[in-house]
Amino acid sequence: MFAISGNDPTKLTLLDVVDSQGEFPVSVAVSAKLGMACVLNGGAKNGVACFKVSKGKLVKMDVKQRNLKVALTTPPSGPLGTVSQVLFNPQSTALHVTVKGVPGKTDGFLSTFAVENKTVSATEKRVNPAGSLVLFGAAFVNDNQLLITDAAFGAVSINTKNPSNITNKVTIDGQAATCWAAVSEKTKSAFVTDVAKGKLVEIDPLSKDGNKTILGITELTKGNVNGLIDLVAGGNFIYALAPGQQGISVFDVSTKGKAKEIQFMPFPSSLGTQVQGMTV
Repeated sequence: MFAISGNDPTKLTLLDVVDSQGEFPVSVAVSAKLGMACVLNGGAKNGVACFKVSKGKLVKMDVKQRNLKVALTTPPSGPLGTVSQVLFNPQSTALHVTVKGVPGKTDGFLSTFAVENKTVSATEKRVNPAGSLVLFGAAFVNDNQLLITDAAFGAVSINTKNPSNITNKVTIDGQAATCWAAVSEKTKSAFVTDVAKGKLVEIDPLSKDGNKTILGITELTKGNVNGLIDLVAGGNFIYALAPGQQGISVFDVSTKGKAKEIQFMPFPSSLGTQVQGMTV
């Protein structure tokens, strides 16, 4: 855990380091409401462990992590068949985990752990949303509506009150592996990226008509970007990582359905091409 300087946001101060209770941590969810951070571990010891954030320290809350029992090695070989992302819903009443399937062999699934008395339950509710294959990144639109990318074809929308059935399936023509998602508070649109395509796709996450769900596709022209991974929404903008080109693509998304690429910002070459995530 790091502290971010109020005077210089580029200055990070390490506050605490704790054992994730696994061997290969891949995703972290933080709830300011609960004062809690939960980590998703991949690898052979896969599962979810939660920590109380208190006075600059991470305090262990679990005797053992919530075991997802996915057959993996450390390090995992994937991305198919591996764990994906952990996230709280906006009201922090539940913690959700997405796990990828292997088409034709194993189903991917969504796991949900209820929050009770400011504690994440150890009881898992697991479903395979009908029609999903390779569940990857996810973002909430509201407290119950969740958009999840599916690397096999695009994305699905589900209502977490009835997660077995998808409310919409979004097929993106020509996609290679749609893997990451973010929702803009400005327009309530969802945006998804593809690791092997230089484009940003805007989706209406509340639509129930697959033919009208895609609001726009922005082809990248700056920085010779041929693939985007993690992305984050902030104000009027979307920021998306382009690890292969060692930079960040910036989009103005203030007008619904008309996302515009406005900048490619290189980062220091010393970071290499293996960058994986970011936030604002």
